[in-house]
Amino acid sequence: MALKSMLNLKQVSQNILLNNTKFRPGTPEQLVKKITDYLGESLSPPYETALDMGCGSGRSTVSGISVQVYLNVSGWPKLKATTRNPDTSSRSLQIVLTPYNLVSCSRKGSAEKIQCLDSSVPLVCAGQCAHWFSLPQFYSETSRVLMPGGLLAVYGYLLPAPHYKDKPISHCVEKLMLDKLKDFMPEQSKTLYIGKYSTPGFQSFLFNQEPLVRDETMHVTLHSTVSDLVSYIASTSTMQNFYLQKGEKEALGVLNDFQDSLLDQIGVQDDPDNIELNVDFNFILIMGRKPF
Repeated sequence: MALKSMLNLKQVSQNILLNNTKFRPGTPEQLVKKITDYLGESLSPPYETALDMGCGSGRSTVSGISVQVYLNVSGWPKLKATTRNPDTSSRSLQIVLTPYNLVSCSRKGSAEKIQCLDSSVPLVCAGQCAHWFSLPQFYSETSRVLMPGGLLAVYGYLLPAPHYKDKPISHCVEKLMLDKLKDFMPEQSKTLYIGKYSTPGFQSFLFNQEPLVRDETMHVTLHSTVSDLVSYIASTSTMQNFYLQKGEKEALGVLNDFQDSLLDQIGVQDDPDNIELNVDFNFILIMGRKPF
């Protein structure tokens, strides 16, 4: 079955950028609560400043229930400096202040050069981005800006795990991304999607004295369609690399084959826009505290 409504890969990618919230999971409230609860063990609210590293579109920015502990962290539109580029570790950082402060709430910078005063920040978060950073530099800068007892929270989500009704079809995603397209996946992305943040760089934040807290129990479920899932795959850096190296024709062929594999497993011949899926995104959270 041909890909309906997908005239070319560039158009698909543009669709992803315009509808980022439709195809990307937000941060689970449970994850936010784990961060704020752990922070509260060493520092009491209200918290005045939090840093969200590599915030991009703001989709992964911790928000929602964090307001209940007077920590107001929210996403901002993607800045030019946050454009994904596998060849650079530079990222924007976002500084968000509580309503009690009357100063600017966003700045530009990078994970390796944080434009904040020493020992001034209780919380630094890096959602779905730490694998792009130069970790030794990032940890050094984080240690510098964190106040004693402050917290670094690194988190990310794995490849989508779709279900059709009660039937899991995640093996279709794994076969495509971890087999056919593995050689086109940036090494940084492999750190998350294959290594699950288990490499030495994620075993210690260098400044922590207590063991890091690691939690892999949380997930987000998106109600989606076959077309949405294909569009998500088209938006990944892995698929974009394939497109750049192999061209649009081969890239669209891969997406067609992927869609066909989903339809074969589902056993329904219908417009992919009309076939509903539940797509799970499993999260990894790692937290470490700066000692007093």
